[in-house]
Amino acid sequence: MAKIDLTAERVRELFDYNQDTGVFTRRTKITNSKSIAGGVDSTSGYIRAWIDNRQYSLHRVAWLYVTGEWPKFCIDHI
Repeated sequence: MAKIDLTAERVRELFDYNQDTGVFTRRTKITNSKSIAGGVDSTSGYIRAWIDNRQYSLHRVAWLYVTGEWPKFCIDHI
């Protein structure tokens, strides 16, 4: 498996995450506006987003955001 360089600190720097809704919003320094991050991957059905030039499944990024660690096993997006 490829090395994953994305850290919880970096994710928290770039996004806000609502644990009740599961929605990530991008933090913007210029306008203070918020935009929902990610889009549905038509082949897998998972919500994915580009972060630092790499695409990630946001249900796995949510785990990282909350726990500070990448999930060790497969997790469902629900």
